[in-house]
Amino acid sequence: MTSLSRRRFLAGSAAGLAVVATGCTGDDGSGAAALTNDLDIAVVAAGLEKLAVDTYTAAGRMATDGKLGAAIPPAVATLVATATGHHHQALISWNKLLTTAGRAEVTAPKEPLRTAIDAAIARLTDILGVAALALRLEDYASQTYLAAIPTLTSADAIRLAVEISVVSHQRQAVLRYVLGLNPVGHGTATEPMDFAPAAPTLSLLTG
Repeated sequence: MTSLSRRRFLAGSAAGLAVVATGCTGDDGSGAAALTNDLDIAVVAAGLEKLAVDTYTAAGRMATDGKLGAAIPPAVATLVATATGHHHQALISWNKLLTTAGRAEVTAPKEPLRTAIDAAIARLTDILGVAALALRLEDYASQTYLAAIPTLTSADAIRLAVEISVVSHQRQAVLRYVLGLNPVGHGTATEPMDFAPAAPTLSLLTG
């Protein structure tokens, strides 16, 4: 899996925007194979977005039911609601890309990610636990996106992946702040670091 440093990500973002601006697909005669790759990645991405929607929705429901403590900070409630909306819109966008190309839309998270998240949700008892789980999920998704971006070829897929990745890092900065971590960096690391991804693994979700 291709790694992506901060510098390469910024360069890739600029290249992606240039592709969008010119409407060029970069077709070199292998357009069908490239499109298939983009759509396969879209399926994975949509599955992650559905997983995130379900996770934040479950956390919000637990908070409403009083299962995460009596006092829920308004900032956290707003973050959960906002993140749910972000991920729902991302899911719609990836599914639109898929259905436009004749693929079926994604309506459920992929296994074994759903199993890992369901087990993690069952262990939640407070807001800090929710924030930690959300951070692990955002980190997993962000690493998946950053690893996929260099392989994408279509303007729509590049633009969508870059935009979602940027917003994901904004959410991670807020979550890290809530957890008392340096907002710069990724995952649960205590010090700032480059966000170049390794291959995402289930350990990012299970802790």
